[in-house]
Amino acid sequence: EGVVTENGKVYCSISGWGADKRVAVVDEKKFKEVSYIEVMSNPDNLAVEDGKIFVQGYGSTYDYPFGVINPKTKTYETLGKASSMCARNGKVYLALSITNWSNYKTTTTFAVYDIKSGKTDKDFFKDIPQKLTTTTAYSISVNPFNNDIYIASSDFFSDGTIYKFDAKGKFEKTFSAYGINPCKILFLK
Repeated sequence: EGVVTENGKVYCSISGWGADKRVAVVDEKKFKEVSYIEVMSNPDNLAVEDGKIFVQGYGSTYDYPFGVINPKTKTYETLGKASSMCARNGKVYLALSITNWSNYKTTTTFAVYDIKSGKTDKDFFKDIPQKLTTTTAYSISVNPFNNDIYIASSDFFSDGTIYKFDAKGKFEKTFSAYGINPCKILFLK
């Protein structure tokens, strides 16, 4: 599902859809040596920031756990809930989209986890358009050149919408993703 590298190791989430709760750790030089760290059920997205590995997954009942792996101790700690995440500049940008399948209504909330303080700021994003709070936040990306934040939304059947926020979390504009389920944005210099 997700793959990142940190300090000579490759970390790979193993989903297994309920059958597995692990992240595989592979030595970059000796690809045959594999160890495992137990995390939540159905781990998905991985991100590296400040020497830590952040994990976001589906959980066993779509409760979307989010947590951190300490590579030195090979331990995992749950920090909260998120259905999408992105790490950059000492922060983890989080979205939690929950859909009530009896009426197909989605509620999405946003937060930023500060890695050094261990605190979560639920008021970081400002002037969030109402439409974004009622659609699935499919991915979050941060521009490495100016730290602007891009949240991609999806309704799973039409072109997604990209919501652009500045580095301080203030909403700026929207534009089309020109495709369904936009899962990542790449930035060119």
